[in-house]
Amino acid sequence: MSNGSIGSGVRSWRRPPRTLDLTRVHQALESWRRVTWLTQASGPDGYRRLLARTEETLRTGRMPADSIPIEQVKAMIAERLS
Repeated sequence: MSNGSIGSGVRSWRRPPRTLDLTRVHQALESWRRVTWLTQASGPDGYRRLLARTEETLRTGRMPADSIPIEQVKAMIAERLS
C-alpha cells in the first residue's frame, strides 16, 4: 500500500465529525476489508503488483499487455457457473 493512501485515511479520521452518521466509517471499513482480502489472496507482493499495474494503467490510459478482455472474463465466469 502506498504511503499516500495511508496518509489520506489518517487525515480523514482527524477531522471532527459533523454528524453522528456512520456511513463514512462503514465505507472506510469496507475499503480496508477489500485491501485485507486482496492481500491475503495474493500476498503483500501481489497486492503491491496490483497497485503498480493500476497506477500504470491510470497513468498511460492503456491496459497491460497481459490483460484479459472483459468479454473473456465474463465467458470464463459463465462457464465456471454452469
